[in-house]
Amino acid sequence: MVVPKDDNAREVLIQAEALGKISNKEAINKAKEAYSRALDEGDNLTRLKALVIMGRCAFMLGRTSEAIKWLLECISTAETLGMPEQMAEAYNQLGNTYQVINDYGRSISCYLDALDIIRDNRLFWLEGSILNNIGALYMSLEDFDRAADYFQQSYEKDKTVSDTSVILLLNLASIYAKKRAFEKADKYMRSAREALTDKGELLMTAWCSLTEGEICQAKGDMSHAIGHYKEAISICNSTGDIFNECDMGTKVGQLLMEAGNLDDALKVLTDTYGRCDELKSNDMKRKVALLIAKCYTAKGKDNESLEFYKLHSVHVEQAENEHVENQRNSVLLQVQQHETNLERLRLKQLSEELLRTTEELKEAYATMERQAIIDSLTGIRNRRSMDAMLDVSWKACQDESKPFTLMLVDLDCFKNYNDYYGHPAGDSDLRNVAQSLQMTLGDEKLVGRFGGDEFIAVLPNVPGDEARTLGNKMLENVRNLRIPHERNEASSIQTITIGAISLVPGKDDSQGNVLHMADSALYEGKKQGKDRLVLYCRE
Repeated sequence: MVVPKDDNAREVLIQAEALGKISNKEAINKAKEAYSRALDEGDNLTRLKALVIMGRCAFMLGRTSEAIKWLLECISTAETLGMPEQMAEAYNQLGNTYQVINDYGRSISCYLDALDIIRDNRLFWLEGSILNNIGALYMSLEDFDRAADYFQQSYEKDKTVSDTSVILLLNLASIYAKKRAFEKADKYMRSAREALTDKGELLMTAWCSLTEGEICQAKGDMSHAIGHYKEAISICNSTGDIFNECDMGTKVGQLLMEAGNLDDALKVLTDTYGRCDELKSNDMKRKVALLIAKCYTAKGKDNESLEFYKLHSVHVEQAENEHVENQRNSVLLQVQQHETNLERLRLKQLSEELLRTTEELKEAYATMERQAIIDSLTGIRNRRSMDAMLDVSWKACQDESKPFTLMLVDLDCFKNYNDYYGHPAGDSDLRNVAQSLQMTLGDEKLVGRFGGDEFIAVLPNVPGDEARTLGNKMLENVRNLRIPHERNEASSIQTITIGAISLVPGKDDSQGNVLHMADSALYEGKKQGKDRLVLYCRE
């Protein structure tokens, strides 16, 4: 009887690499086996490659602390053994890990370290991958010009050394769709599909469908976009890759919501929210809960919306704690790997410093989220936030044939006020009026600064009679502020003029036309003498 020979470390590593395309959890177990055998056999190259696989698969499962530990071990060992290629690859995966937990500073630092190693050791075939990941980082920060530049650099590098990766082609297609350069987007999308021909890679096929949906949506072809998104979700769910299922579900849910397909968006997002328990990622839960809350808000389901806003707050706090803990663990691991000769006092001081920064990190996170939607002068929503909510509310009312009201509010003779009382007084005037509008409409109605001395109120499910009552209350409450204004042509105090349109949106109506009608109503109010509401109704 012939006893089968055990696989050596390299053969087990090949099995781990294959499993990485199917199951990250199984790939980690197989890579651990390869690592153990490599230690016994003295095979340092296989040992380092196994650590990279373990790190990459761990962060894709949300196990970021383990990923950081394994990748730092790989970097330290590769540095000691003088193996720059494996060191660069570990820095690349470490950058990806930090990007997943939104630690963009550490992420870009790792990518730049990898580039330095690659260029110093003339490992040019690795450069394209790093440049692509830097582009992905800038795309997540919505710096599309810089992202496109890095993706293009990556593409040029890849062409000189190997076949261009599918993920890079998809990144190029996606970024040019966002920049509305559709000829380029279509070119790279075709190349991605051709690169996938006969390869049977389900995960990449799913991301291809998602990117095609993004391109269709950018072109305004919503029916095909939604078809591609549903196809992407279906394919991704068949892979068993929990990280990509959650990531894909979040992206598709958001895109469906932006397309106004709220029911399908809710289905995808609620399914994804349930899967996030398996992933154990509060950061992912935070994103999904917020999107679900916004969906319910757009559908006018206040109780369900409030429930998910509360869950979002819980996950924000938990994600912040995880983020701080990951940062703390990362620093401690780096100290252990690279500075083992440090005294205990230095380690203690470092821990205390990290603990002191916890509150600063929380405050910085809260400030960033607030700045994304709040106007810094008035303290109410900004133009970017209102544009997004106008789009969602309008599409919801249009799809469900519900009443919709849009108001444009302008301070009367505000330029005269600034010229006479000065700009600091003008800023105070804007803040007071903004807060009055917010209090009048309440939290459930959406009001924001549209620009200069103009405000906008987006009122889904508000018919004309209710809009007239609200508008007159807004006029009265601003008058009651009794802000002196000797240069006001309508009164001796600060007043406002409101132009509004109320209607049940038809399929041929557009947001642009509604904004134009509200602006015309505002102009008519100014023409009639200011300090009044002009409301056009079509119900």
